[in-house]
Amino acid sequence: ANSSNNKKLVSLKDGSVISDVDTVIYTPIRMPNVEYVQLSKAGIAQREGGYVAVDSHNRTSVPHIFAVGDVTTEVHQLTPKTIAAAETVADRLFLDSNIPPVSFDDTPYAFLAHPSIANVGLTQTEAIEKHGHAAVKVYRSWPKNLYHGIMQSDRKSFMKMICVGPQEKVVGLHMVGMHVEEGLQGFAVAIKMGATKADFDSCLSIEPTLAGSVVNMQGDDEVIISKQHQDLVEEEKKEE
Repeated sequence: ANSSNNKKLVSLKDGSVISDVDTVIYTPIRMPNVEYVQLSKAGIAQREGGYVAVDSHNRTSVPHIFAVGDVTTEVHQLTPKTIAAAETVADRLFLDSNIPPVSFDDTPYAFLAHPSIANVGLTQTEAIEKHGHAAVKVYRSWPKNLYHGIMQSDRKSFMKMICVGPQEKVVGLHMVGMHVEEGLQGFAVAIKMGATKADFDSCLSIEPTLAGSVVNMQGDDEVIISKQHQDLVEEEKKEE
């Protein structure tokens, strides 16, 4: 820490340094504890870091051996994902071998910090990489939580909605604020079903709530839209 301005200096393993840092947030990762199992003797292949290699059906390199959970991946380690994968494996083995693998698309995530952070779907960068800059439209809003409404506080929450194409299909929603994880779970269902911005707009809001702010993201809110996207919308209108 720099005593003169109370900022932190962060040194990374690759030798690079980040200066003037206010707060450092880090999280541990769960490593596979499989050394004692001696997987190599069973012929089970592992990836870098010791993670068990599996296919989309959680089958290892030995066809009759399956693996699920954190032991198979270092990305997005979540208990609900492990449970869903385990249930699907059991159903395929004992009920119906034609059951498709569980889909982890549009999986909602929550970081229970202060304030909470919750998100589902693509980030703005991911949406642009996948669909192209011209097709992406972003809505952003900074609503005030009712908890702070009667106080002399400027503390606000943050909402960001990522839309794609002339129909403005919602492909991502990101929220920061008190208990936003509670509201995001419901919005994740709508996004997984292919909801558009118009679908969100057509839903009346519960006021005053942060969740209500999500279906009211228009008017005074900041909208990021490229000229290319505007051209796409105009072309769509002409075709109609």
